[in-house]
Amino acid sequence: MTPPDYSGVWKLLYDWQTIIAGVLAIVAAGIGAAAAYYVGNAQMKAAKQRDRLQARCLSVAIFPELLQLGVLHERATNIIADQFPKAKCEGWATASTVHLILEAQIKIPPLLYRTIDLLYLVEEAGPTLLQLISVTLQYNDMIKTIAQHIQTGAISFDPPVHANDLSGQLCVIGRNISDAERLIRPFHDEATASGNT
Repeated sequence: MTPPDYSGVWKLLYDWQTIIAGVLAIVAAGIGAAAAYYVGNAQMKAAKQRDRLQARCLSVAIFPELLQLGVLHERATNIIADQFPKAKCEGWATASTVHLILEAQIKIPPLLYRTIDLLYLVEEAGPTLLQLISVTLQYNDMIKTIAQHIQTGAISFDPPVHANDLSGQLCVIGRNISDAERLIRPFHDEATASGNT
């Protein structure tokens, strides 16, 4: 009598073992993918919350400087509109005229200038703030150039012409200040409201 052949049973057990191991590997891969997805989403959510918190802090820091910039803009506009004509009519000395022209500069507040690389955090307000800084710097350069030319005698002081040269940029600066205040206010209000609760 020949012993029974169990090779078919072993083969069947081996096939089932392979199938079970494959199924377990697929389940483990699915669990790993779900865990990676969950961790990735949690990290993205944490990054968004951190960015939102930074945006709120930034808005609280620069909002008063935007208000200050509005005051400086109004002061510069008044100097150009009211004081420039008086300087020409009263025949001021060149040094006094140059001093008056330089008084029409709009100094960018320091914190606003130092946070240029963080302005993307305040979303739509970021590009407006960058344009505001850029146009203000251009305006200040124009003021300095006019003052230098008058001081060296290259040109004479002509209030209507110089006021006209500067008025376009003053309009853009004023519009940018208004837009920036409007766009940054939600972040500022959110930060100050959460600070009061």
